[in-house]
Amino acid sequence: MRRDTRPNPVPVVRHPVRSVLAGWALALPLAAAGLSVPATATAAVGAPSSPPVVSVSVSTPSATPSTAAVRSGDPSVTGIGSPRTGGGVLAPSRPAAARATLTRQRNAAKALAALPVPGLRVAAAAPPASVDLRDDVDSEGNLLLPPARSQGPISDCLPWSVAYTMMGYYAAKDGETGAPYAPLYLYLMNTKKAPTKGTSPEAVLAHAKASGVDTQADYFQGYYTYKVKPTKAQKAFAANFKVTDWTRLWAGYNTGGGAEAAARKELLQTALAAGNPVSIGLDAYTSFSQFTGSGVYTTHSGTNSGGHMVTAVGYDADSVIIRNSWGTVWGNQGDARLGWDLVTNRISGAYTITGVTTPAPGSAAANPKATNLKLSVKKGTASGGTAVSITGSNLVGSTAVNFGETAVELDSGDVVTTNGTTTVTVSTPKGVAGKALVTVTNAGGTSDVTSKTKYTYTAVLPVIASENGMSTDEAASEGGTEITITGEYLSNGKVIIEKKTVPKKLITAASDTSITFSALPHLAGTVDVKVKTKGGTVVAGQLTYAPEDPPVISSLSANTASISERTQITVTGSSLTQVKKAYIGTKSVPFKRISNTQLVLRLPKTRAAITGDVQLKAKWSTSATSEATAFTWS
Repeated sequence: MRRDTRPNPVPVVRHPVRSVLAGWALALPLAAAGLSVPATATAAVGAPSSPPVVSVSVSTPSATPSTAAVRSGDPSVTGIGSPRTGGGVLAPSRPAAARATLTRQRNAAKALAALPVPGLRVAAAAPPASVDLRDDVDSEGNLLLPPARSQGPISDCLPWSVAYTMMGYYAAKDGETGAPYAPLYLYLMNTKKAPTKGTSPEAVLAHAKASGVDTQADYFQGYYTYKVKPTKAQKAFAANFKVTDWTRLWAGYNTGGGAEAAARKELLQTALAAGNPVSIGLDAYTSFSQFTGSGVYTTHSGTNSGGHMVTAVGYDADSVIIRNSWGTVWGNQGDARLGWDLVTNRISGAYTITGVTTPAPGSAAANPKATNLKLSVKKGTASGGTAVSITGSNLVGSTAVNFGETAVELDSGDVVTTNGTTTVTVSTPKGVAGKALVTVTNAGGTSDVTSKTKYTYTAVLPVIASENGMSTDEAASEGGTEITITGEYLSNGKVIIEKKTVPKKLITAASDTSITFSALPHLAGTVDVKVKTKGGTVVAGQLTYAPEDPPVISSLSANTASISERTQITVTGSSLTQVKKAYIGTKSVPFKRISNTQLVLRLPKTRAAITGDVQLKAKWSTSATSEATAFTWS
C-alpha cells in the first residue's frame, strides 16, 4: 500500500464527525479466543499518537472448537458457505492462537502494528453516534463502496466480503488500481470442493495477503464458472493485487456477557468510524435468508442453513448496517440493518483489512493487454455486418477491435460486463476473402496475435462499380490495351475475355477493389469481359475490338533475287510490327522486324524459281499486292 510515495492520492469526502477519529488505533479483545475485557476498565486520556492502554485479563483458549460451534456455523472454526444454496459442509479449522493486532486508521495513514497481550488500545473519545460508509465518495462524487451483487450458487460469501467489498472500498478510497477484484478466484484458490464447500476467514485473508487476488477484468471466468480453474497466468497476475494486512477483531460467540458485548460494540463502532469495513460472520437462518425491507433484523428463526459472511459498513443507535452478497432482491436493495444485541452476541467472527497494495496507475501491470480472447462467430461474408461477441481477460475499457488491418472503433455500449464476464460485441467490417487475425486494443495496447482469434471471410459475388466499372470499352485487335476493372470483392479474381482467361502475367495490379490487365488479341467485334472469384462470376462490361490496321508495303529494296545465293530484301511500309509471317508467292520466308515501318526478308538458297508478290500476314489481316510488291526469285 503506497501511502507516502504515491503521487496524487484520491481524496475522500468523509463524514464530518468521523474525521475527528484520525490517528486513533484500536486493539482486539479477542474475547472468544481467550481474552476478556473487565467491565470496569476505563480508558485513560492520551494523545491520539499515543493511545491509552487498558488492562485485560487473559484466559487460555480452548484447544479445539466445540461440536456445537461447528454445527452453528461459527466462521472462526468453519468454512463459510452460501446458505441460499445449501451452504457448504462445515468443517473445523485449526484453533487460532490468541493474539491482538491493531486496525489501521486509513484516513490518517497510520499503520497497524502488533500489540502485545495483555495491553489493549482503545479510542480516547467515544465514537460518533452513527456512521455510514455507503455515503463515502471520492473528489468526483463517485461512491467508494462497491454496489451490491449476487454470489449466485457459489459458496463464496467470504471472498465476496473480502475481495469484492472490502478490497474494492479501499482501492476506490486510496486510488489503487485493479478493482473490482474477483471473489470466485479467491474462493477457488482456497477450496477444492466448489461450489458447495465454504472457506475459512483466516485462510482466505492469509492468501489475499500473501498471494493476492486476481482482478475481475482479468478473471474471464466471471462470478459463477467455477469448473474453469484459475490459470497459471491469472495466479501470477493476482500477485500484483494484495491485501496489505488483516486483523481479527474477534472470533466466536459472546461468552462474556454484557462487558464483552459492550467491548465488541465499541470495537466495531471504532473500526467503522475510522473508515474500515468489517467482514462479519453469522448464522443464516430462514428468517435471515428471507429478510426484506428497511426494518431492523433482530432475531433468528427457522432453519439454520450454515455460516454466512457479510460486510458491516455502518451503524446507528439501533443497528449495524451490512452489505450482503445476495443481490438487490434481498433485504433493502442488498443491504440490511442488524440489531445491536444480535451483533454483539451472535456474530461469530469479525475481520478487517488494512488496505490493498496494487501496481502504480499507468504501469503495465495496471493496464494489461487483452488476453484469452474467444470469438462467438469465426466465419462470415466478406461484405461484413456479421455480429461477433468477444470474451476474454482485460476487455474492460477496450477501444477498438481489429480485423487484420481494419479497426472497428468501439462505443461504450459495445463493452458490457455481466456477472463478472466482459463481452465486446462488434459488427465485422468489410474484408477480403480469407483469414483475418482479430486483436483488441485497450489502454494497455493491442493484444498479441494468436491462431485462436482467426476470423474467416467467405467470398461473395464480385460487385462492379456502376460507373466506369471498366476504364475503357475499346481495345485493339492485336491486344495489349491496358484496362482496369473497379468494384468490390475482386481479390484473387480472374478476368475472362469471351471464353479465354487472361494469364496472370498480363495482370499488372490487383486488389479487392480493382484489377488491371492487358487485353488479349481478338478479332474485331464486341465481347463480354467477366470477373470470376470464389464468390461467383459477374460480367464486368463489354469490350469492342477495333479492326487492326493491316500491314502496308510501300516499296522493296529489290524486286529480284537469285535462288543460288542468300539475299536480304528490305521492305518499307507501315504497321509492320504486327507482322507474323512473310511470303513470296505461296512460299513462306524468314524475316526480321526492324521497326513499324521496316523489316528485312532473309531469302535462303533454294532450287525452285518463284515468281509472285511479297505479302505480309498479321494476326487478323494481310498486306495488299501492287506493282511495288511484284518479285522474281530465279
